[in-house]
Amino acid sequence: MKTFTSIYLVLLTFLSYSQNSTPAREEAIRLIQQADVAVRGGSIEDALLGYSNAILADPTFAESYMKRARFEYLIGRIDDASKDYQTAINLNPYSAYIYDERAKIRFLQSDYKGAVNDIKKALDINPENNTIRYELVDHFIEMKDYEKAIDLIKQDTINKTDSNLHRLYRLALIRFYENDYVSSIQVVDSILKIQESFMAYEIKGLVEKKQKQFDKAIQSFTKSIELNPSFQLSYINRATVYRLINQSELAVKDLNNALKNSALDNLAYFKRALVRKETGDLSGAIEDYNSCLEVNHEHINAIYNRAFTFKILGNYTHALNDIEKLLKLDPENAGAWNLKGNLQVLFKDYNQAIDSYSKAIDLSSENGKYYYNRGLAYMMNFQIFLGCLDFKESETLEFNKASEALRYFCSH
Repeated sequence: MKTFTSIYLVLLTFLSYSQNSTPAREEAIRLIQQADVAVRGGSIEDALLGYSNAILADPTFAESYMKRARFEYLIGRIDDASKDYQTAINLNPYSAYIYDERAKIRFLQSDYKGAVNDIKKALDINPENNTIRYELVDHFIEMKDYEKAIDLIKQDTINKTDSNLHRLYRLALIRFYENDYVSSIQVVDSILKIQESFMAYEIKGLVEKKQKQFDKAIQSFTKSIELNPSFQLSYINRATVYRLINQSELAVKDLNNALKNSALDNLAYFKRALVRKETGDLSGAIEDYNSCLEVNHEHINAIYNRAFTFKILGNYTHALNDIEKLLKLDPENAGAWNLKGNLQVLFKDYNQAIDSYSKAIDLSSENGKYYYNRGLAYMMNFQIFLGCLDFKESETLEFNKASEALRYFCSH
């Protein structure tokens, strides 16, 4: 859901800096322009060198740090970008744009409080800037603080079509996230009275999918695609509905269309991998998980599902390697610890499996499946009493296999 939210809430703001005409400043500007050309040419090293040389030419020019920070952000050097934005702010503490840009970095670093504070500072500097206002709204939406988001929306009193649409789109999303589907559809209908918008049909389709009105959802996503054929997420969402109604061929067709646009490759590959796995094309699923991870090597769900698919294929070593990688990225993932335990059982490492299941239970103590799996590992390790205790706890948590295991192993 977070990916979906971020895509719908992309806002950009452009403010210019005043420039002092000095030889050092002019040289810095010339070097920035050269670096900009290198960026367009795809030369990462030349671009970074150019922006760095601009900083050396005029260390007091905030624009040079801001430019380098923006480029570092684009190539994934988030920490370096954060440091350069801080320097730019120290040099020009009255730039709403720099605070706005640093907020994006902080949000990527999961520093949500810092991101919101930066946007608030930008808004204090330029209170009439609705672009910044709605970026703050978007941060609150992503943080699920819908009350604050709505309060900010209410502060926008400009009675213009664009401003009205800003308000309505976000209000429709908020009502959707709050599971108030009736209100969300009412807001969407208000949008459609102003203009026929692909985004309105997109939100409408999401609501209908949640309500299990799958035929209507397909119609809405189809309308969104007709209005904006390049919007990749509509194909992905329609494919998800096709998958839910077991129309696998149509789902794959939509995901293939989504892959024609590179912006969401990892999501499209991941969704297509799920369909392929469910239809028995396990090798194809592995290929798509690989492609997804080439785009985003830290895609937790792709790593987990590839590990699970490797397990089905009997490639336990690759599966265990994937789970080890996943747990380095997300050590509190109970499902990953459980799958690691399953794999260790297959390797007959029962003591290690018991440890892994125990970690899963520590992280998710209400999951009866984890107690059941640990119970089996205890049984295989000839620790009958402990195994029966786990089966009993699993039964209490209403895991469906636990009662049978109790009768089979523990009835004597």
